[in-house]
Amino acid sequence: MDFVRRCGECIIGDAKLCGIYDGLSCAWDMGLRKVILETNNLDVHLLEKIISNAITKCLNECNRGHA
Repeated sequence: MDFVRRCGECIIGDAKLCGIYDGLSCAWDMGLRKVILETNNLDVHLLEKIISNAITKCLNECNRGHA
């Protein structure tokens, strides 16, 4: 199975994470609920950084709302 997605201009890490997301979404749509994902450490590091930044942003917004 092949697919193509236009990401526009982005860094390679973003493109890799889009590929991971698209692959997992495709598997989910096909009814697969147990999937083995193999990637390298750089991809995992980028994903951790994105999640960490999202959590930090959310916490900052919550703190501003309660101030």
